[in-house]
Amino acid sequence: MPTEANLTGHVRIQAHTDDLETARKYYQDALGLELVEVFDPDHCMMLHLTGNTYIEIVHDPAKAGGAEMAVQVESIEEAHRRFRGGVDGDPYSTAWGDRQLQATDPAGNRITFFEKVH
Repeated sequence: MPTEANLTGHVRIQAHTDDLETARKYYQDALGLELVEVFDPDHCMMLHLTGNTYIEIVHDPAKAGGAEMAVQVESIEEAHRRFRGGVDGDPYSTAWGDRQLQATDPAGNRITFFEKVH
């Protein structure tokens, strides 16, 4: 089992799309994420989500729309303001007391932003 000493802490979440340019526009323009690297303009790119977490978008129509991501945030209201252009509605409370916000990209990949409420 890996120990903390040999892990870099860099996390990449992979999501697949059937249209890389539409995905880029959504993540950059609607969610405001920074495009960090384009590995291949017709196949793969990486965007910075938060902290040490990145979303890698891969052009693969057969797998498009299957990613489910959950990202903890300090403030769901701040996340709502930051990602307003790309979210599916307003923050809501869960039965277990968290506050959540959903975002779904054009391919159907879903990001749940959540705030732990104590």
